[in-house]
Amino acid sequence: MFEVVVEICFYLNLKRQTLNIKLFSGGKPMPIDQELLDILACPKCKGEVKLENEGSSLVCHTCRLKYRIEDDIPVMLIDEAQAF
Repeated sequence: MFEVVVEICFYLNLKRQTLNIKLFSGGKPMPIDQELLDILACPKCKGEVKLENEGSSLVCHTCRLKYRIEDDIPVMLIDEAQAF
């Protein structure tokens, strides 16, 4: 019983934090921190990725791949990247 209560409280806390982020950002994706951008690299060519489309994706111009950002987390999987 105690474990269930803890899990519910944890879930509600995560939902509250998500809500606070969306309210603070006006519902738009929050920009990725520059420190994170500095260390991220394209998983295919290890080249530089740039933030594009108002913070909704990261782009590698060398490979011409676009990596989506979902819930403020970059999805850096080659199989899920979109060619452009």
